[in-house]
Amino acid sequence: AMVLTEIRYLYVNVCATVNVCERFFLFVSTSISIFACYSFPLKGKQQAVKFGAVAKVVELLKDNCDDVRTGAAASITTICITTEAKEEAERQGVIDALPSLLNADARRVVLAGIKAITVIASLPNARKSFGVLIPKLKSLQVKQPNALDEDVMIRAAQHAIDAIQWTP
Repeated sequence: AMVLTEIRYLYVNVCATVNVCERFFLFVSTSISIFACYSFPLKGKQQAVKFGAVAKVVELLKDNCDDVRTGAAASITTICITTEAKEEAERQGVIDALPSLLNADARRVVLAGIKAITVIASLPNARKSFGVLIPKLKSLQVKQPNALDEDVMIRAAQHAIDAIQWTP
């Protein structure tokens, strides 16, 4: 948790003074650090929940920087593979924070948001809340001219719809 706080503090302070390329490099570096600490081994994911990283990541979903929101959504997707992690994310407000990512101008934010919604949709409260997102997700399945990630976006949106509509 302390790592995420320090990264966020560093990122905000450095972003104020560096150009976009340097900001992107910094974001990539911090993302690698976050994933190295929390995402690969299950024990690391459990520690991320235990030490409050999920709360920090949910907070970052509301950031103004596209790269930060993309990384935060990707972290939710990666960390929240257990029911415990998903329930912690729910307590931290992830169900309210994720839908806004679908309206982002940056397609990478939208795609990361769709993937996070798919993961969190296994929770009953999330499926209920995310039901209103189905028309938006269907609209994202429309082919976009010159979009390199078009097929990925279409498949991800369908997976999210399937997860939201799933019934036990």
